Amino acid sequence: MDRQDTPHPENAVRATIADPFGRVAKYRFTTGNAESLASMESDYAFFTPAALYLHGRFTDMYLADFIQDFASDCKFLWHKFRYPLFRGLEDADKAPDWNFVLFAVERGYWEAFCAFINTITVSDSNRKQLWRYGTQDLIVTDPVALEQSMLLSATTPPLKVTAFGVDAGHFRAAFDPGLNVLTDPPRLRFYPPADDIKVFAEAHFAGKNPLHAQERFRRIMKEKGKA
Repeated sequence: MDRQDTPHPENAVRATIADPFGRVAKYRFTTGNAESLASMESDYAFFTPAALYLHGRFTDMYLADFIQDFASDCKFLWHKFRYPLFRGLEDADKAPDWNFVLFAVERGYWEAFCAFINTITVSDSNRKQLWRYGTQDLIVTDPVALEQSMLLSATTPPLKVTAFGVDAGHFRAAFDPGLNVLTDPPRLRFYPPADDIKVFAEAHFAGKNPLHAQERFRRIMKEKGKA
C-alpha cells in the first residue's frame, strides 16, 4: 500500500504521555489520496470511544496507562468527517460532534488495546455505582468514499468499525445497528443493566471477588439453559 493512502499524524512530536490537565495527545489523521477508509483496514483499526467518554466515566488517564504499560509508541489518531456516522452521541450540551468522529490506531496495537479496555472497572463507592466496558462491531457508511462522491447511494461502500459500549451496574449503553446503514446509521441506546454485571457490582461493593461471582452466575444460568 502506498503510504500516502494511510492516515498519518500531522506534525506529531514526542511528548509526555499526558499534559498537566490529564489529556493524552491525539493526532488528526489525513487520508491522502485514499478513495475509502476500507482500503486502510489492514493497517489501521477504526473505532469510536464516544460512549465511554460520554457515559462511562472514562478519561484519558486510561489511554496514558495503556501507552505507558503496553505500547510506548502508540498514537491515537482521529478525524471529524463532514457527514454523521452515528446517532445518539450528543454530549451534555447537546453538541453532536462525536457522531462525526472516528478514532484510529495502528492495527498492531488493536488487539492489546481492546483487551486492556475490557479489563477496566470504574467504581464510585459512595454511590455504589460501577462501570465496565465492552466492544461491538458495527457497519457504517465509509466516510471517505461518501465525502469524495458527495452522494449517498447503494453503491457507497460500507466500513467495519468497532464501538466501545458501557456495561454499568445501573444501565447498559450499546448501539442499535439500525435497519439500513445508508438511511439509519447506528444509534447509541440505553438498556437495563445486564444481570451478570449487576452480580459483579454487588460482589464488588460487598468486598467479594466480583469475577468469581460473575462466573458463578453465568455458570448457573448456563446450567438452567438461560445463557
